[in-house]
Amino acid sequence: MLKVKPFLGSFVQSLWYKSRLYHTLHKIPLSFSLSYIIVLNTIAYMVFSIFVLFYVQPFRRLSTFNKRVNTAIEAFPRDLSIQIHNGRANANIDQPYLMWLNVTNNPLLFFVVDIKASPERIHDYNSLTLLTARSLVINKEVLTFSLYKHDIEIPLKGYSGTIDLPFMLSVENTLTAYFKLASLIFPFLLFVFIPFSLIVYETLIVIGASCLLYILYALAKKTRNFTAIVQFFLHASTVPLIVGYSLILLAIWFCSTLFAL
Repeated sequence: MLKVKPFLGSFVQSLWYKSRLYHTLHKIPLSFSLSYIIVLNTIAYMVFSIFVLFYVQPFRRLSTFNKRVNTAIEAFPRDLSIQIHNGRANANIDQPYLMWLNVTNNPLLFFVVDIKASPERIHDYNSLTLLTARSLVINKEVLTFSLYKHDIEIPLKGYSGTIDLPFMLSVENTLTAYFKLASLIFPFLLFVFIPFSLIVYETLIVIGASCLLYILYALAKKTRNFTAIVQFFLHASTVPLIVGYSLILLAIWFCSTLFAL
């Protein structure tokens, strides 16, 4: 078992590749280096998990977003009916219908039904989506991160059906089921899949880098102990690991602040 003092000493020396540790790896058992990197990964991932659970609060955010989506859907007018047939949409109202969604404590115009509008009118509304007589338009400018240079226009050709309150309530039930499924999957991702994937990824990187360096030494006709090379990369991964987790935490903090619920 790795004790606190040897761990802290190894941690400090692992931060700089010219420290005494890297010159005495041939005297250090491989089991010590493996214990060191396992403990370091465990501590780093524990900090990461605590940050995600207590600062980001994913379960609360999922529940809040689910309730706000349901509220927007339940506000759909009882007398509104949109018929889609032969690639054309028709509504039983003359004026546009606007659906608002309170995403980040600021109302977002999520969906507009304007049968008489052209696709370009979506920018006048500043809406995320717009249903016209011939197409469903998605506004790239409303999305915070967009991979598209132009609005996405989906022709209604080939679609048929009715959008009314019963249809919207069925959508609400489907979305609620997906939100519940996400709440069940998230703990598995956080505590099983992600740490296991990180272990596999780091192991492959260390073994691959060690093999490559060992081959380069062999080609240069220099003799090096393969175990010492593996230990070198295990300790050298300290800085990338800390930087990587720091950047991930910073990105999560930024996104959670940007999309505060």
